[in-house]
Amino acid sequence: MEQRAELDKRGRPSNLLGMELHWSKKQVVLIQTRLIESMISQHLDGSPGAKHSLPINPNTYRKAEQTKDKIEKPAKYQSLVGSLLFVARMTRPEISVHVNLLGRKAKDATNTHWKTALQVLRYLGSTKSEGLALRKPQDLSLKIYTDAAYGGEDSRSQTG
Repeated sequence: MEQRAELDKRGRPSNLLGMELHWSKKQVVLIQTRLIESMISQHLDGSPGAKHSLPINPNTYRKAEQTKDKIEKPAKYQSLVGSLLFVARMTRPEISVHVNLLGRKAKDATNTHWKTALQVLRYLGSTKSEGLALRKPQDLSLKIYTDAAYGGEDSRSQTG
């Protein structure tokens, strides 16, 4: 284990698979500060700016009517969205919906989509010390919520 992970004084991993693990008696918190800082230096010239929130305008993700607004280098957009996807899957599930919708536009992304991806990155930069907390469950009941219509991004739920 010592060859694949950094261990703390108690022999617990403190860095594993690019994640930093912060241990306490009741939980372990997984964060990816180094990766987020690397993404910021690559795409935002090292500064995320002021505190940002996630984009909430649903029109941002709609299909673009104009092809004039397409980005010139889609590989850079695809790289950013791929990095955001990794962060979302490992430690930051709150950005998953945004990353999923941005990923759908990987082939025909516009400047609006690029700006939205950068806004998600700015949000991560302003909250980079937050992460996924894993705790021992107190209640072992299971609750499931679903939208039975599966209508897609332009549809409404049929069940109310």
